[in-house]
Amino acid sequence: MRKHTMFGFIAGVGVTLAAVLAVIGAVALAESRSDEVRVQARQLADGRVEVAVQHRAAPDADWSERSAPEQRFLPANAPVGRWHSSSSVAADPMADAVVAEPQFFCLVTHAHPDDPFWRTAELAASERRWPRDLPGINVRMKGSPDVVEQSQLIRECVADGAIAIGVTLADPDGVAEAIREAADAGVWVVTFNSGDEDYIRVGASRHVGVDEVHAGVITAERITAAGAEGPALCVIHERHNVGLEERCRGFEDAWPGRVELLHVEDTGFTDPAGTAATIAERLRSADEPFAAVLTLNHAIAAAAIDAIDAAESDAVLATFDSTAATLRAIIDGEILFAVETSPFSQTWLALSAMRHLVVSGAGILADWGGEDAVAALGHHAILIQPRLYTIDNAQSIYELLTRIYAARATQTASEE
Repeated sequence: MRKHTMFGFIAGVGVTLAAVLAVIGAVALAESRSDEVRVQARQLADGRVEVAVQHRAAPDADWSERSAPEQRFLPANAPVGRWHSSSSVAADPMADAVVAEPQFFCLVTHAHPDDPFWRTAELAASERRWPRDLPGINVRMKGSPDVVEQSQLIRECVADGAIAIGVTLADPDGVAEAIREAADAGVWVVTFNSGDEDYIRVGASRHVGVDEVHAGVITAERITAAGAEGPALCVIHERHNVGLEERCRGFEDAWPGRVELLHVEDTGFTDPAGTAATIAERLRSADEPFAAVLTLNHAIAAAAIDAIDAAESDAVLATFDSTAATLRAIIDGEILFAVETSPFSQTWLALSAMRHLVVSGAGILADWGGEDAVAALGHHAILIQPRLYTIDNAQSIYELLTRIYAARATQTASEE
C-alpha cells in the first residue's frame, strides 16, 4: 500500500474558502505519482478555519473519506502571514503501515552551560528516552542564561514549526512577549522549573515544577528541627531567577532567626573556587556566626563545603538537588540533607503535559467548537513534592545511582 503524510498548512485569516485553499500547505509525494492527496478547508461560522485531507489511488477514482488531524483548526484571530502546522495524519487510512511525520516539540530553558542540573533534564528529552516512552514526537532542547537569547530560541521554535513549546520562567517578564507570540500563533506553551507564580500571566497553559516557596519552608523547618539556631545564609547563584528568589523567600518566612541573601552570580558555576571564597569570606566576617548555609544547586553546595571548611565555621549545610557526590557528602556528614526537585521528572512531565494539550485541546475544539480550549482544560500547575535525601536514606540512593551510572557507562561503551 502507498503511504502519504500531510505535514503542514498555512492560512491567513481569509474571507472566502477559495482564498484559504489557495494558501494551505503541501502534501508528501507517494511512491507512485498516480496516487493523489488533497487538502480541504472550510471556514466555520465562528471565523475559524478547519482542514482535513483526502486520498485517492488514481485520477478517476473516488476520493476517500476525510481524515482530520487532531490539530486542525486555525483560530479566527490568527496573526496574518504567520505559518501554522497541523498535526500529522495518514492520507490513506487503509494503509497497512503509516509513516507519520513526528510531532515537533521544543524545550527552551535558562540553562547555564556549566550547570550540571540540566544534564539530567536533557536526558529526559534525549532521543534515547523520549521516542521509547512516547513515540511519534521529536524533541529539541536548547537553553541560554541570557533572556534575550532565550526569547530568540522560543521564536525559532515557532518558525521551525513546533506545535508545543516548554519554557522555563527564570525571568518571566523577559520571555513574556515571546511566549505570547507563540500562543497567538496557535502553539501550546507549557512552563516548567521556575515560574509557578507567573505562568498564567505570561500566557502559558500549564506549569510543571515544585512550589518553590513551600520548598524553602520545608528546608527551614528541617534545619531548625536538627537544632540549628542563629542567622542563616541563603546563597543565590543566578541573576534574575524568580524560582531561586522564591526558595529563599520561603526559607526566610519559616526560619526563626535572620536570613541573609548572598549573591555569587559573578563566579557561580564557572569559577567554583571563587564561589567558595566568597562564601568563606562572608562566614568569616559575620558579627554573629552563621548557624546554617542553604545552597540552591548541588554544584554550589560543593563550593560551600570548601567554604565552611576554609572559614572554620560550625554552620550546617543544606542544598537543593543532588548527585552521587552530594549523597556521599550527606553520608559523610558534610551536608545535612538535600531537597531533590527531580529535573528528570520535571522535564518528562512537561513534555507529557504538552502532548496532553495537543491531543485534548484539539478534541475540545472539535467537539465543543470553542476557540479557547485552555478555558475548558484549566490553567493547572502540576507540582512535584520535593524529596528529602538525609542520612537515613542517602546510602541506599547512593548505591542505586552508582549502579545506574555503571549500567549507563556500559551501554554507552557498547554503542560506540
